Amino acid sequence: MSRQVSSPGGELVRSEAPSELLRELVAHLRQNRTLLREEWVVR
Repeated sequence: MSRQVSSPGGELVRSEAPSELLRELVAHLRQNRTLLREEWVVR
C-alpha cells in the first residue's frame, strides 16, 4: 500500500515497502532504458 507523507523539507514523499519501490524503479528503468542510455553516452 502506498501513501503520501510530508518530509521535513515540505516535499511529498511516498511511503512504500522497499520491495514495491524496487519493482517501481526496475519498471521505470526498463521503460526508459533507451533514453537513459542515450543520455549516459552524451555525458
